[in-house]
Amino acid sequence: MKRACLSVVAVVLFSGFSAFSGGPIYMSTKGIFAHRGASKLYPENTSMALRAAVASGAQGVEIDIRFTKDQQLVLMHDSKVNRTTDGKGYVRNLTLAEIKKLDAGVWKHKAFAGERVPTFREALAVLPKNIWINLHIKESETLLEVAKIIKATRREHQSLFAIFAPDIEALRKFDPNLKIINMTRTLSNSTYVDNTLNLGADGMQFYGEFSMVKPNDVTKAHNAGLMTFNSGINNPKKIEKLFKMGVDFVLADDPVAALKVFHSVTNFYSVGYSVWAKEPLHLRKSTKLGFMPELIEVQTR
Repeated sequence: MKRACLSVVAVVLFSGFSAFSGGPIYMSTKGIFAHRGASKLYPENTSMALRAAVASGAQGVEIDIRFTKDQQLVLMHDSKVNRTTDGKGYVRNLTLAEIKKLDAGVWKHKAFAGERVPTFREALAVLPKNIWINLHIKESETLLEVAKIIKATRREHQSLFAIFAPDIEALRKFDPNLKIINMTRTLSNSTYVDNTLNLGADGMQFYGEFSMVKPNDVTKAHNAGLMTFNSGINNPKKIEKLFKMGVDFVLADDPVAALKVFHSVTNFYSVGYSVWAKEPLHLRKSTKLGFMPELIEVQTR
């Protein structure tokens, strides 16, 4: 992939334009992923939460994917629908038609009543092509179907398959160019880096308190050419420490709050997009000097 050296203003213009125009697409090398969408304020893994994440200016989103009884892909973190809908039962035991009858918003707040569980394709339709998508594969049997849809919709450039060791080889055989985050963690982060390299993955996702991640772990990963992610942290001060020690991306439930931290330690603009209007909603600019994240230019097929 070609490195793009652009001014900040050009980055904003090209990013906003290319998200929908079919021209060059620029992907950020650092930033915030909205965990299950903007899940602090909106019902997780819904189209509503994804729209809010895009509008916030997040550099990426994370979603969880499962199969229904009739082999349809839907967004759902838990194996059961109980926690995040008004229904009961395992996702795998319900048909898509049955799941579509469930209310996926009212559990969060009555204002979200009527929100439905989206299919994977419906979720993709909400997301522009210049933000990353962390695809958390919850069941191995969904892996290749997800990959087929990603290729069919020409989303390879922005897709990151968050999978465990047994699935990495299968995905590499299907398409060696798809990007993989190794989710098989070890007790030692140093060993985690080594295992990620041995498995042929492109990145790794640390978890939990910042004290579990050390700067030398991040440096070792970067020296090996790996992308670094951290999930399970929402405290602003801890997110700041993660970025200062070099972690590339932080998965956060509240992308707006997390982006404020990101902007405070970077000299970087963030753009929000309207899914319908297809134009920038707002710009935010740090007033403090810091490092400038690079953008990488990607070519879609």
